[in-house]
Amino acid sequence: MTSKPVAELLADLDVTRSYSRPRVSNDSPYSEAQFKTLKYCPAFPDRFDSLHHAREFAAEFFTYYNHEHVRHEAPYDRTEVKDHRRRRGLSS
Repeated sequence: MTSKPVAELLADLDVTRSYSRPRVSNDSPYSEAQFKTLKYCPAFPDRFDSLHHAREFAAEFFTYYNHEHVRHEAPYDRTEVKDHRRRRGLSS
C-alpha cells in the first residue's frame, strides 16, 4: 500500500495549496529579539502564578525598559532615549 502525494490529496479534498507562511511571532526577527530581551531579564520568573502576575510583571518590565533602560547602540534616533542620555550626561 502506498500513499498519495500531498498534491493529489489536497486536490481530492478541494484544498487550494498555498506556499505562504503563517503570520506567527517568529515571522519577524525584531519580534523574536523583543521576546528574547524579555525572557533573558534576570527577574523573569520560571512560571507566573496567575494572569494578573504576568500582566503586573510585564507592566513593570516595559515601564523600566522604555523609560529607565539605557540603550547602548540604538539603531534609530529616539528623542526619549536622547533626552534620557542627555539628562544622565552620557551622550547626545
